[in-house]
Amino acid sequence: MQRIFSTLYLIFALTVFGGAALAQSLDMRLCDQSIKAVAKSTFVPKSVLLKIARLESGRRVQDQMVSWPWTLNNSGAGYFFASKSDASVKLQKLMAAGKKNIDVGCMQLNIRWHGRYFNTTSAMLSPFENVSYAAKYLEQLYRETGSWEKTVKYYHSRNPKFNLVYYAKFLDMAEPDLRQLSAPLLASTDQGVFSILPATAGDKNSLIWVVPQGSMLFAGNAISAPAFTDIREFRVSPLVPSLQ
Repeated sequence: MQRIFSTLYLIFALTVFGGAALAQSLDMRLCDQSIKAVAKSTFVPKSVLLKIARLESGRRVQDQMVSWPWTLNNSGAGYFFASKSDASVKLQKLMAAGKKNIDVGCMQLNIRWHGRYFNTTSAMLSPFENVSYAAKYLEQLYRETGSWEKTVKYYHSRNPKFNLVYYAKFLDMAEPDLRQLSAPLLASTDQGVFSILPATAGDKNSLIWVVPQGSMLFAGNAISAPAFTDIREFRVSPLVPSLQ
């Protein structure tokens, strides 16, 4: 009888922990594979997107440095979550507590400045939509500056106090291994409801380029802080409507 229970426990453990390991293996590739998909429709170099993603949401998983999709940062306090749903719960709690300086997802988009351009917080966390927005923002920064150096710096902050250190880290970072992007695009294991493939305009997770509106619009004085939060002098409208 004891042997039977031991065997059943082993099967249970392998199912639970094996499933968790599989989920982690899939999710650790979502940011990079989203970048692979987005790179087909942007002039932003794939290496720039990959390196910024590593700087913003990088963590070590299974002995690899990866960009982790379920990452939040609240005023310098970073959080890595096991799933999109866990990250969403924390994000809602922070927002309910009146927190505004929150960076979200693969590219650490700041809620205060960029949340208004997403239909939902779920969309903002979704890797493909997070990366898509970041690429459009980088495109406009490049059109403004004509320099990839300034584009990378301004993505982080327009304040040299912050962006010089950031750009130095960007330069020091090794070129990402693009071979890991050769695998097919995968759906997240986050309860089977999320895909990094582009959603249609009617989907609850789809990203709609809209005029700022709704509860995602935060007011307040701009502050200089790490990661996508200092755009006080950004004269170009971040996004324009593209879906009707």
